[in-house]
Amino acid sequence: MPRAYPEPCSSESLSGEMHLVYGAGGYQTAGRIITANIVILAGALQVTCTNMAGVTVLEVEVEIHTNIREAHFLFVRKLGWRAIAFFSGDGEAVLALQKLRDHSQLTLTELDLDPRCDACHDFIRGAIVLQEGRVLHFGCGDLSEPWHSGVTSDMSGDS
Repeated sequence: MPRAYPEPCSSESLSGEMHLVYGAGGYQTAGRIITANIVILAGALQVTCTNMAGVTVLEVEVEIHTNIREAHFLFVRKLGWRAIAFFSGDGEAVLALQKLRDHSQLTLTELDLDPRCDACHDFIRGAIVLQEGRVLHFGCGDLSEPWHSGVTSDMSGDS
């Protein structure tokens, strides 16, 4: 369960930011928090993300069967964030394999953390390859197979 602290976690923090520390590892946010509202429309999910002022910062349509892990990397790519923690309305962490459609609203917090490669389990500090639902280093992916970039550019092996 997240705990909020009014003190900045680093000297670079903005005045008045709230910082969260959660989980056994004590990961902290990078200061950004948004709300994702999820609606089923015509066999797909419409996800509208708003900041704390209620301003829409992202609106996407995803497949009805999208899980949290797939949504995570879509949001990382679209928002330009490094990693994201998903929380349900009751403040519980949402697991990666849970379906996005099982929630009508989620809170997303940006983490100050690099993702881990599903193949070698090292932190990814460069290009991310998304392939068959796995997050990989550029060198760990099979680039002869379809893949998507997990970074903010639109580069992709499946043109």
